[in-house]
Amino acid sequence: MAGGTGSGKSTLSAAVERLFNHRNTEKMKVIPLYDGFHYSQSQLATLNFNTNECPFQRHGAPFTFNSPAFIQPIQKLRQTPVTEEDQSTNGIWAPSFDHAAKDPVNNDIYIPFSQRIILLEGNYLLLNEKPWNEIRDVVDETWFVDVSREETKKRLIKRHIEAGVESTWDAAALRVENNDLLNLDLVGLSKGCSQVIISNSSNSSVDISTICR
Repeated sequence: MAGGTGSGKSTLSAAVERLFNHRNTEKMKVIPLYDGFHYSQSQLATLNFNTNECPFQRHGAPFTFNSPAFIQPIQKLRQTPVTEEDQSTNGIWAPSFDHAAKDPVNNDIYIPFSQRIILLEGNYLLLNEKPWNEIRDVVDETWFVDVSREETKKRLIKRHIEAGVESTWDAAALRVENNDLLNLDLVGLSKGCSQVIISNSSNSSVDISTICR
């Protein structure tokens, strides 16, 4: 499930997970491409990024994520056969995120090889550039959560103010224009790579039951 920041994909994927697990014996697990896969603050300060953009000002852009750290475990989950002996005793570890320290926490989320149904969620999962485009080779279906640029802008301005990132509407709007919408435009380029497009605008309703068919 791909989509821009503010599209509602995290809320939607959590709702899909709850409904699917309520209806089925075999359970689904959501794995987010979330802050846990960002480079740490210290890494952003020292890594030689192939870009003229400041990694701190462009936080959330593709190059600020450690994409191989996300993609390689997913490939391993797909390629590793599960035997009765494996069950929940073998698997992979994924990072979480410490919001106080504003840094990832390595090896904090365990995913056993016996977990057969996984919903990946993140901005750049359908991005048509390496190594992101390798994800399509290991998934069965691709979804894109679509929201208009103007509505996303309003959502993100409100989010920045409520989170205390900015104190005024104008300052939050400037932050959104200079970073978030740049990322959103890049995410939007991958919309055509999706098999399923889900409209999640304020004037539309998403029927979760059809997604969990």
